[in-house]
Amino acid sequence: MTDSNKPEKRDDYSVARYVENPDGTPNTTITEEQIKLLVEQEVEKNIDRLAEYYHKKYPTFDITGGHDLAKHDLSEYQMSTKSAQTILFTNTGNAKILGNASVEVISNGKKSGGGGFDDEAEAGIVLYAKNGIIHIESANGTVFVRAAKDINLQAGGDIKLDAAGNIDIKAGKDMITNVDVDSTENVQGSKLVYADGGLTLHSEKHDIETSSGTDEDLYGDHPDLKTEWDTISKLRED
Repeated sequence: MTDSNKPEKRDDYSVARYVENPDGTPNTTITEEQIKLLVEQEVEKNIDRLAEYYHKKYPTFDITGGHDLAKHDLSEYQMSTKSAQTILFTNTGNAKILGNASVEVISNGKKSGGGGFDDEAEAGIVLYAKNGIIHIESANGTVFVRAAKDINLQAGGDIKLDAAGNIDIKAGKDMITNVDVDSTENVQGSKLVYADGGLTLHSEKHDIETSSGTDEDLYGDHPDLKTEWDTISKLRED
């Protein structure tokens, strides 16, 4: 007569020897049949993914596909080097390239117009996103853009420039600003307008108005210019 509560006797080659309790101690109650059932359930749950899994190992890199990825679904193609550099394509449509030092994309020629991204241009390198954001960032360095000819910036919305330091604009020829709407310039500090040649101010529809917070005759028409006249008068008397 056997005791049904007594754990099954296992030798050192039993699969059950690999099973542990949450605290790390060996599980002495689970049976070989229970382990086989757990394995079958896990394989059945992932059989479709396991059917597409592949792995090729070479001396300096591995190629794998069909395996799970954190924050994605499955890898369709992944090449990883021994120094952990990677090219990755996922079945959710993501493509990633990781280089430990740098990633360089170099074009030695150009594509003639008539097809592709821009029918009229002769593209060398194209960065194009049909939807979403194109993000270019240098976390600890400089972003440098240079062209032998022109650089064109176009936006369907706003263009914003925000510098924690200086903004320096230098023009080798003419500098022209065309504003088709109202224009406002607020300067919190001092402003100097200096012309080595002539200086012209022209208003097509109205008189040109200038005012100063120290101009007492104009102050009445500009109540927003607050001036301490008593203090100024006292300074004049002294």
